[in-house]
Amino acid sequence: MKQETWKKITVVLVLMVFAGCSSSGGDSTSPEPVYGAIGTFNGKLAKTKTDGKWGFIDESGDLVIPAEYDSVKHFSEGMAGFEKFGRWGFINRNGQPAFQRSFFDIRPYSEDLAAVMDRAASSFWGYIDKTGETVIAAQFERALPFSEGLAPVFKEGAWRYIRPDGSEAFSTDFYRAYPFTGEGLALIRQEKCGRYGYIEKDGTLRIKAVYDLGLPFSNGLAAVQVGGKWGYIDVDGTYKIQPLYDYAASFSEGLAVVKKNGEYRYITTTGELAFATAFSWAESFSEGRAVVMDNQSYWYIDRSGGPLRIARAYKLSWQPDSSNEDCDTMQGVRNSFQGGFVRFQIVNADGPSGSITTENTIQEGQWTVLPGFPEKLTWSGDKDAQLDKLDFMLHYVSACGNVSSGGDVFDLTFKSTDPKWKDLNFTLSNSTLYKPPDQTNSHPFWKMLKGGIKVLKSAVEYSEGRVLKGLVDCSTGVYDIISGEQGFTDNEIPDDKGTMFETKLFATMDGNTLSSFSGDFCGGDLYTISDGDSVVIQISTARQEYYPAEVDVTLFNYWLFYALKAVQRLDWWRSQGDEFINDEYEDVMKSTFANYNNPDDKVLCENEDGSQGYMQSLADWDSRDLREFWNLANNYGTVCNDPYVESEGTYCEYFAKKLTFQCVGQD
Repeated sequence: MKQETWKKITVVLVLMVFAGCSSSGGDSTSPEPVYGAIGTFNGKLAKTKTDGKWGFIDESGDLVIPAEYDSVKHFSEGMAGFEKFGRWGFINRNGQPAFQRSFFDIRPYSEDLAAVMDRAASSFWGYIDKTGETVIAAQFERALPFSEGLAPVFKEGAWRYIRPDGSEAFSTDFYRAYPFTGEGLALIRQEKCGRYGYIEKDGTLRIKAVYDLGLPFSNGLAAVQVGGKWGYIDVDGTYKIQPLYDYAASFSEGLAVVKKNGEYRYITTTGELAFATAFSWAESFSEGRAVVMDNQSYWYIDRSGGPLRIARAYKLSWQPDSSNEDCDTMQGVRNSFQGGFVRFQIVNADGPSGSITTENTIQEGQWTVLPGFPEKLTWSGDKDAQLDKLDFMLHYVSACGNVSSGGDVFDLTFKSTDPKWKDLNFTLSNSTLYKPPDQTNSHPFWKMLKGGIKVLKSAVEYSEGRVLKGLVDCSTGVYDIISGEQGFTDNEIPDDKGTMFETKLFATMDGNTLSSFSGDFCGGDLYTISDGDSVVIQISTARQEYYPAEVDVTLFNYWLFYALKAVQRLDWWRSQGDEFINDEYEDVMKSTFANYNNPDDKVLCENEDGSQGYMQSLADWDSRDLREFWNLANNYGTVCNDPYVESEGTYCEYFAKKLTFQCVGQD
């Protein structure tokens, strides 16, 4: 869908530093090569990011498979998944395609089989062999890797375990099931919002479901959480390492990452420290190496904790790093949950008209929408308005009187009524994740009274139209009343207490599932999906002290999404010095900003008729040019002079010509 003439507006730019703007090559303070991101070694190769694209390095840190992929998965059984232009395939260790077939989504190979989904054929998962041939037909709503000769799959409302020939070994009535490990046990979640336990290979329960959280067995031990603390049990369910940690990962190669007092360390299977060094973040060991972080820098260590000068990466992103696997697993965002209040803002940015409905999915308790939310909302899609926005506040109290005991809260569904958008539908599934609070703090009567006064004050503010002030006072008041232990006030989701609000996003268009963006638009406080051509849906969160949890949802026309993100980054580059607005950089900047050499002026390039030349240019571009223009904007300092694909010029030369509208007042 192309946008017609754009009216003159002043764009308020939110300056964000996105991941992917670091360069490859040497660093003056470190002998090892520097990349945008580095990953765990598997099969003597590790994925790495360079100038916004992914490739693989060897054990010396040399880039042996070029960084040319939009996303990659780690190597497994000699094969690695790669994504280009929204489709997934597999490459071998030489970087060559293993076969020509491509898919909508994939899982890594395990026991010679890989789970794949090809939405062009169906929305179900099946399994292929290493030649790309289908060996188990697509029939599962979910499918996980094979292990110990069995794979957990979800079909017809139940989790089942199947054999490599596709036959069913047994079915379960569990809410969630996971792959078996070498110990012959598999993690399960017994019921929705319930606890975790472990089953044997015939489906019988070996270790009762008594854990708040659990991880698969590895090296004879499994990490489990009870009462907000993590420890490790053996195959009989006996604690071998007591629950002392705020976080614990599975053992790998005899060592496990644990977090305590804000520091990440490695322990042995006896619970002793492997070495004294602590880090601000750490990954599990693989092939004798592990990725750690400190002082915004990532590097590799050996089993003694000493640095391996293989490669290094620097954290430049405002958001936590996230792999594609994290995005696929998370499928949404998490936020704080102050006093049971969550604020929603849904924005339609030049997207489709449609209607919104809500459905109560709470099994126990109740939710209330403040200050009132219609059961059905219809957006006009009026182009003159450009934005349709809905704000509402949700308050949830469980049947037990707590802010939340965990579980689903409500679903919000958008359905397009615009025929141009091919039956676009998306659903936000909202739930709470409860972590038991400490009970040591008590609040005197005066603080409870103070909270009650704030709640009453907020009602007056609502009635006078001061909605945001009312929301804040209402949230802080309830926070005081309930003692403050049911929520938290910093910008980190705590490991040991509090209640999180989780929002998952799922969408289809014309019967096809929208896929997640990786890297720059996914991870931590951000989750983005798209059909790769016409629509983008993004959800984000914001956490501030005493403020309600906030969930922002925006529907973008595909080209508008990239136009806005690119101009944000170009504006950031303007602030980095004159070198990025002169010489080879000048023509792109001149066609983007009305006063390109003044970083304080945020007005975009305008045509003589008052419409926006920058926006009007991008409205006519194809999806490939839009993605590559974002690549240029995100990595302006390194990509500008690189040759553009299928063009005789550089990136800057190519896109300077593509930005066809001359700004008023510029020569």
